[in-house]
Amino acid sequence: MKLQASLYILLLCFLSMGTVYAQKADKAAKKQARKAKKAAMKKAQKEAAEKEAEMLEDAQDDLKRVSNPYVGASYMVPSVEIAKTNTEIEGTSHEGFELFIKNTEVKKAQKRWKKWMKKRKAKVSDSNIFIFADNAVIENIGAETADTYVHFKERDKDVKMTALVDAGKGFVSNDVNPEQTEDIKQFLTNFALTFAKDHADDEYGDSKKDLKKMQGSLKKMQKQNENYHKDIAKYKQLIEEAELAIEKNMELQKEQRAEITEQEYEVKHKKKLLEVFED
Repeated sequence: MKLQASLYILLLCFLSMGTVYAQKADKAAKKQARKAKKAAMKKAQKEAAEKEAEMLEDAQDDLKRVSNPYVGASYMVPSVEIAKTNTEIEGTSHEGFELFIKNTEVKKAQKRWKKWMKKRKAKVSDSNIFIFADNAVIENIGAETADTYVHFKERDKDVKMTALVDAGKGFVSNDVNPEQTEDIKQFLTNFALTFAKDHADDEYGDSKKDLKKMQGSLKKMQKQNENYHKDIAKYKQLIEEAELAIEKNMELQKEQRAEITEQEYEVKHKKKLLEVFED
């Protein structure tokens, strides 16, 4: 009986030592896992930073290959040339004025002309051919009011403008009214230059809006790219953690099998102690 008790105490001591050792091993494994997790995160961040730097370098190289299409462009107020022309109104030919408005459309030119004439207190109406402005107050033409008949027609990328002006004594012509002719030419030139300026201002505004939209899209792409790198780093970290967890799991299985074997020895031992009383 004394021998059996001694063996039992010895077995308990051995089991106690095994438990202490397992606790220390578990603590060391957790510490190692934390270090590995930290190292994996640093590694993923470093790889992401290196990849980002490489992509930015490639982007800079691509930008160097983008050429400026406006090198050599001319920046000056456009010249306006007004020529004499003959146009029919209700079957009668009259002398008028012809000029070209660059890089626009008929509808835009019509809209601007109507606005231009309404500012001069004219009553504006459309016919099948002409835009008629009744009793317009036109500066410096030697008449209180004038009627204008204007027609717009597309010509390639430009718009041809034909204008006839009745200043109260018939349609103005160079032969009959040379001074008024020059004044009307100046009036039409002012319209063409104002139109060109307003058109340039519209295009500038549209270009800035497009640029802002493009910059916003780039910013969104950069944010998405940043999130992708974060996802990659997170997934790499999860993989590293899963691999460590697998290793830890295998160690725990090994320890559990050993504990099961030890427990089986204890069960057999306890059974023999019980069998003593049955003899």
